[in-house]
Amino acid sequence: MARPAGSPPSAPSPRTSWVRGHLALTGLVAALAVAVAVAVTVVITTSGGGDSPAAAPGHPLSSTAPAPQPLVTPSGAKWLTGPAGKLLATVGTDVGTLSTAERAGHHHAAILAGRKLAGDARAAIKGPMPPVGARDYRAALAALQRAGAYAANGEAGKAAPLLQLGGLHITRVTAALAASGGP
Repeated sequence: MARPAGSPPSAPSPRTSWVRGHLALTGLVAALAVAVAVAVTVVITTSGGGDSPAAAPGHPLSSTAPAPQPLVTPSGAKWLTGPAGKLLATVGTDVGTLSTAERAGHHHAAILAGRKLAGDARAAIKGPMPPVGARDYRAALAALQRAGAYAANGEAGKAAPLLQLGGLHITRVTAALAASGGP
C-alpha cells in the first residue's frame, strides 16, 4: 500500500518485540542453551551412564579405534551432572522461556519468566560452585538474576545487556570445564 506524497515514514510500533531489536542477544541466549545441553549430554555419555553395546562371548567388538576420552574432567562432570548442573539447566531454560516470550510479544509471560529467572539464578548462586571458573560463574548468575529482575519489571531493554553478559560468562565456564585437565 503506497503512502500519500509528503507524509512521514511510519515509525515502528511501540509494541515491536524486544527480540527483533536484539537479534544478536537472542542468538547468544540460544547458543547458551545449546552449550549447556551439549555439555550435560557429553558428561552423561562419557561418564558411562548409558548402556553400551556388549560383544558376544568370545567375539571382540569390531572397532579398532581407541576408546574416546571424556571432554570434561571427573570433577567437572560430577559438578555438571549433580545438583549444580540441574540448577544451571533450570536457569538456561528460564533464559530461553524469557527470550521466547519476548520474541512472541507476550509481555505478561515475559514478566513471569523474568521473575522465575531471577529466583532460579538466586538459587543457583547459593548452590555449589564449579571446580573451574567459580568467579565467572558467580558473576554470570548475578547478571542473569538482575536481568530477570529487570524483565519482571517490564524493562527488557535494561535486561538485554545483562542477559548477554551472563551468557558469555556461562559459556566461558562451561568451556573451562571442558578444557580443564585437573582432578
